Amino acid sequence: MQKSGLVYAFETDTVWGLGADINDSLGIKKIYELKKREQAKPLILMSSSFENIEKYLEPLNDEAKNLVEKYMPGALTIIVKKSDKFPKYLNPEFDTVGVRIPNHSGFMEFCKKNSDMVLATTSANISGEKPLENSKEIKEKFGKNVEILKDTELKLNKNTPSTIVLVEENSLKVLRQGDIQIN
Repeated sequence: MQKSGLVYAFETDTVWGLGADINDSLGIKKIYELKKREQAKPLILMSSSFENIEKYLEPLNDEAKNLVEKYMPGALTIIVKKSDKFPKYLNPEFDTVGVRIPNHSGFMEFCKKNSDMVLATTSANISGEKPLENSKEIKEKFGKNVEILKDTELKLNKNTPSTIVLVEENSLKVLRQGDIQIN
């Protein structure tokens, strides 16, 4: 069992992130405090596989399923409807949530070792500032307030954010074009 209020800093295939177990409301609150992030700004879900996250989501339409199969794990975030199993304290102003499976072995290994953990996440930075690029910068900015997961790969992250796609009932809408090109 994880300690309550724990915030992790971790490398992904895009930028470094901060995250807390989806079931740890204290950890999620701490992310907002550390980042000086407005409560109205949502966090996204990340895990080692889409199957770990599915219970928190409404069933996907065929277009969304195709995106998941083609680009996950990878630098794609899809925004989809939340299910009734989604924690009420997380992103309460929204009926949707962003979901991503990073293509990063260290992140995936961490989630798997921790009971297929699902993390509520955001980029590792102070809101409005550029994302921090390495564990040294994260230590300087956040100190002992975060547990930094071991760097396990040689600079695979590109410091380019993920592509974000909003999944609507009958369409897809690209909200941010990142590494993955979607028309």
